[in-house]
Amino acid sequence: ASLPHRPARRLLSPYPPPDPRGDKMHPGAHAVHRGCRCSKECFYIVFEDEIHRTIVDNNLFKVGERVAIGASGGKDSTVLAYVLSRLNKRHNYGLDLFLLSIDEGITGYKDDSLETVKRNEIQYGLPLKIVSYKELYDWTMDDIVKAIGLKTIVLSVVFFDVR
Repeated sequence: ASLPHRPARRLLSPYPPPDPRGDKMHPGAHAVHRGCRCSKECFYIVFEDEIHRTIVDNNLFKVGERVAIGASGGKDSTVLAYVLSRLNKRHNYGLDLFLLSIDEGITGYKDDSLETVKRNEIQYGLPLKIVSYKELYDWTMDDIVKAIGLKTIVLSVVFFDVR
C-alpha cells in the first residue's frame, strides 16, 4: 500500500535557494513534501537555506567572531561542523571557526569518536583543539574509577553524556 499524497508544506524562508545545477531556480527547492520523496540535492538546498536564514534573521554571529563547534564525533556535531563551515565560506560570515572536543579519559570510550573528529578537521579544513580532563583537572575519568569504584563512575558518565 502506498502512502496517501500530502500537500506540500511551504517553508517560511522568502529567499529561494539557488539551483545546484546552474543559475536557474530549482522548482523543487521551494517546498518540502511530507510523506513524499524529494531528491538529496533538493533536501540539502532547503536545509542549508533554512539554517542560513536563521543565522541572518537572528543575527547569530558578528564578523570576526571566533566560534567553537563542540565536536563529539557523532552525527549531530559532524553535520553542524560541515554546514557552518560551508555556509561561512558561501555567505562570507567572516567567522573564525574551530572544532573543540573533550577527552574525558575513559579508555575505549572516545577513541573512535576522536578519530572521526580528526577526520573532520581535515575534511572541513577547520582547526581542532582537543582538551582533556587530564589537562584541565589533572585526573581522568579512569583515575576516578580507580579511586571511588566502577558503580559510581558509570552514573557519572551517564550524567555527563545527557547534559
